Amino acid sequence: MSDHTAVDHKQGAGDNVKSDHLEDIHSDLILEGVVLVSGKEKHLKLNQNGLTLGTQVTSASNDKSKVLSLTWRDVMCAVKDLKPPAGHQHSSFTLHYIHHDASSKLRTQTVKIVDKDGQEDKWINAVNAQCHKVPGRPKKAFVIINPIGGARRGRQIYQKVAPLFELAGMQMTVAITEKSKHALELGEQQDFSGYDSIITVGGDGLYQEVLMGLILQIQKKAGVDYNNPDSVFSRPDIKLGIIPAGTGNGLALLCNGIVDEITAALNIIRGENQRTQIFTVHSCGKLVTVCGMIFGYGLYSDLMKRTDDLRWMGRMRYPYAFIGSLVKKPRMFNCTFEYRFADKQEKQDEDNSLGASNSQETEWTVYTVCLSVCGI
Repeated sequence: MSDHTAVDHKQGAGDNVKSDHLEDIHSDLILEGVVLVSGKEKHLKLNQNGLTLGTQVTSASNDKSKVLSLTWRDVMCAVKDLKPPAGHQHSSFTLHYIHHDASSKLRTQTVKIVDKDGQEDKWINAVNAQCHKVPGRPKKAFVIINPIGGARRGRQIYQKVAPLFELAGMQMTVAITEKSKHALELGEQQDFSGYDSIITVGGDGLYQEVLMGLILQIQKKAGVDYNNPDSVFSRPDIKLGIIPAGTGNGLALLCNGIVDEITAALNIIRGENQRTQIFTVHSCGKLVTVCGMIFGYGLYSDLMKRTDDLRWMGRMRYPYAFIGSLVKKPRMFNCTFEYRFADKQEKQDEDNSLGASNSQETEWTVYTVCLSVCGI
């Protein structure tokens, strides 16, 4: 016997929809029932792939209206309402899901469901159980916030996205940087055991510091001599997420296609993973740095170093430093530059999987760059 429920549906223009009847899927069926949407009978079905809300399949049905179809990756959770919606006397719950629009932005939408038979708990349990199984979706994250990066809105931006993480059932631990290189110290000294992800709220520089510290911590624990460019580095087994809140947000743009804190947070919740490459730079028998985004040498590096010393200027430090570099006498170097892949088979594996889906687990590839520099 089907469950009879009434639904008030607030649908976004860009929701995942289909314009035909639902396909009848029984092999992976979890739960289904007849619902009301805007006074019309609809069919609500949960299966292993996701959920659908659309035209009830009957021989007398001529309704070709659109069908809301969501994968579990785009479903955040189901939450029991404290009181039924206006006009209803029965218990209800709200389904929270992620809406995609044409500009690459992600936003949340809701479906309010009223169960006349008081069976809302079984819907809530079924939905949340499937959300918990979404591959790559973080369960427990360590958040590092740079409060003075960019427009000094790191705290406010995190307060804006924190309710989304809470809604998705994520446990969050928050640390706020208090001094220069504090993020590097956290990455190197903080115990991340028990966490499945680290989320930085800042710009590319904050991500770089955390990554550098994390790589150092992992090599120390593994007994790897990270100052030796011939060492085989141990890979991180934790994911890094970025909420853009800095002056430079290139990595967030690369991962999300847009610099938008809500979109970044929802992609983290969706469990979207991007493959990344890490470079280690050695000089004179010592590890100089770990590069998680870009590696430069010469004028570009001098420019970046100068902007780092002018952070108090905010965004204006970039044109100021560039103009200064044009009028300043350039430095000249002799440089021998070598690079190699950490492992040939690793490179082959990477080449064979370049077309892989972004939803795969993050794979870390470590490269070594050796510099021999002599000033003139």
